[in-house]
Amino acid sequence: MVHPDEPVRIARATVEVREPYVEVFRASNHQLVTSIEFVSPTNKSSNKGRRLYLEKQRELRGAEINLVEIDLLRSGRFILDIPPTVVESLKPWHYLVNLVRAEASEYEVYPVQLRDRLPRIGVPLQVGDPDATLDLQEVFTRAYEIGPYPERLNYNQPPEPPLSHDDDLWAEQILRTAGLRQ
Repeated sequence: MVHPDEPVRIARATVEVREPYVEVFRASNHQLVTSIEFVSPTNKSSNKGRRLYLEKQRELRGAEINLVEIDLLRSGRFILDIPPTVVESLKPWHYLVNLVRAEASEYEVYPVQLRDRLPRIGVPLQVGDPDATLDLQEVFTRAYEIGPYPERLNYNQPPEPPLSHDDDLWAEQILRTAGLRQ
């Protein structure tokens, strides 16, 4: 019997996909009160990721758990728990933050333009408790400062989707001032 030649064996790298979120629990009984979800490219593009995110939205709504959705991605299909007609009426915007309170009868949406400061949002807690304030701009500025983003991001590539001409000039000036473009 002739045996096959020995191949070169190379370990496959596993790609870990992390979906960022924060959960707020009631201290007395560790019951989930609020879920803060950062929408990822997987949520907005892949069928499986999208399906799982939509399922999580339904489960949280059914369990009467507050949901804070933060979508800072300009590309991909819309996925927040807001009717498309409401979203359309809020235009123009580049980013959206949506608060889904467990027992609310209205939408709480923060439409954000590219040049705007990210909002300070109210994070719903237990019924009767005042909201906790979350300063999204401060959170993302701090994450950028302590994270690996300056080294990982390629500021010489045009953004996808492309910016408007005016926004492109604005972004170019910021990148030059920061020393990220020449």
